[in-house]
Amino acid sequence: MLRAVILLSLLILSCKKENDDFSLVGKWTLLEEYNGNSVLDGCFCWEKASASAQHTVEFRPDGSYVLTPTPVSSAAGCTGIYERSADTLRWNRCGPAVIESKITWQSPYMLLEEKVLGGVYVYKYMREN
Repeated sequence: MLRAVILLSLLILSCKKENDDFSLVGKWTLLEEYNGNSVLDGCFCWEKASASAQHTVEFRPDGSYVLTPTPVSSAAGCTGIYERSADTLRWNRCGPAVIESKITWQSPYMLLEEKVLGGVYVYKYMREN
């Protein structure tokens, strides 16, 4: 009987539901970047986003976004449109090409993973309040 209770408990705990309702909509700040690109001598490690790379991005309910760099960045901000389906984000992130990123939620963080020739880049964002 004890084995049955333990087995049932383990089954219930293993059926943890994914957080599918985590909303992309809102303002997010870039905190860290993972460089896993073997072609460009990636460190295969997480590093704090440099001052010139830091930015916020606001995903709006109408499918548009606004990317705003920090004041110390020489990069210009931009606006554009995005599409989200399940765990995928499609957007141009201020460039001409559409980028497809895998979305992973690790509360309180959103990770955007981009596969590139030679590896992967991952961007860690935190929602602003």
